[in-house]
Amino acid sequence: MLDIEILNDDETRAPAVTLHRDAKSAADSKGVSKVLISLSHSETAAIVFAQATSS
Repeated sequence: MLDIEILNDDETRAPAVTLHRDAKSAADSKGVSKVLISLSHSETAAIVFAQATSS
């Protein structure tokens, strides 16, 4: 899926989520205003927890 982008926030260096196209449309239709994530990784695995919030 290319509709979800995760980059580091320039100020806080925390991961920041930007939604595009279908993902943004789906989130907007549900009233989602922000997606918060926590991520971790090792050499062989990665895990992400995501929480969608509304304003």
